[in-house]
Amino acid sequence: TLSKDVDKILEIVPLIREAIGEQRSIDTMLKSSLPEGSKDSTSFYTFGDYDDIPPEASLGHTYMLDLLASNVIVRAEAEGFNATRGDGFALASTVVLLCNLLEAGDSGDGQTKKKSRLGLYITAHLYIASPMSIPSPPNTNEGEEAFLASLGMKQINKKTKASASSAETNEPPEYETFPQYLARTEGLIGIMANMMSSQPDSDASTSNGVLLGGKIGAMNWLTRFLNGLPKAPVKPLPLTTAPVLVAFLTGSGCMLANAFPEKFQKIFSLIEKDIMKRLDVEPLGKPSEVRLSKLLSRGFHGFQSQLPEGSIPELYNDGNPIGCAWPPPSSPSGVSASIEALGTKRQQKPSTSSQQQNP
Repeated sequence: TLSKDVDKILEIVPLIREAIGEQRSIDTMLKSSLPEGSKDSTSFYTFGDYDDIPPEASLGHTYMLDLLASNVIVRAEAEGFNATRGDGFALASTVVLLCNLLEAGDSGDGQTKKKSRLGLYITAHLYIASPMSIPSPPNTNEGEEAFLASLGMKQINKKTKASASSAETNEPPEYETFPQYLARTEGLIGIMANMMSSQPDSDASTSNGVLLGGKIGAMNWLTRFLNGLPKAPVKPLPLTTAPVLVAFLTGSGCMLANAFPEKFQKIFSLIEKDIMKRLDVEPLGKPSEVRLSKLLSRGFHGFQSQLPEGSIPELYNDGNPIGCAWPPPSSPSGVSASIEALGTKRQQKPSTSSQQQNP
């Protein structure tokens, strides 16, 4: 869903969860049709009037989770997707709320199951598409091809197994252009920041079981990213520094300024007084440097008081009021409580009127 209507999002999440639960039940039934005592994963199934059902037919649940995760990444990488304009918040909120229900062990078929792996699949697809999202430093010791691969640049003439033995195998690798890479990376970092900032879990004491670590994961990620940059006086910094910070801070800066005001104020000062002075300002890097400078010009209190463009107030930072320290007093009428209710009361629409805010 790309709807920014919070009621629509809260309505569709349980429907997706039910579909996942139904597929898991089908897989269980298919697996139960194996001969008693057989654990051969290559055995064919006989189910009802059907014979010779291939074993992969019982992996529909896994395939569905993987398909959902891969589609999130495909959307974030799509041409025209603009994370800094807020294009990813509706999708991020939907995915986060779905993971929240599935991680609770509620598969949607009326039974408590083992926890879902959807969050792991999303994380894996994200890391494969963009090593910057780990964040992982580039490999500068094994040649140009290894360096570009470690950045996450797409090889557009990558050989398939079928063509690997052809005479074309000596063709040099061809990669996407650097502007294409930067735009795609911004989209991926942006959707990651959106998911981290749209968590319904209001417990800041732990990041266990929360997609990408939630609020704590966002602060840890930003700290690791900055710690991985060359120390002063080395300049210029890697060309990816500014666009990655623009994408991440645009999506999560407001949440971080409210959730961790003291820590974020120190990080803001570091970026403003050190990182900005060492950015790459050559023709390829200058546009991102200008955008980061403009973003920082709102100041720390600007981050604290201004919601990101395109964000959903009822779901961003758990719907907490902006401009104040986090966590605020707990409220049974909050969106977190509503999401919990979705696990057992689909027909009862949650009330989010008390969470309305003005950007």
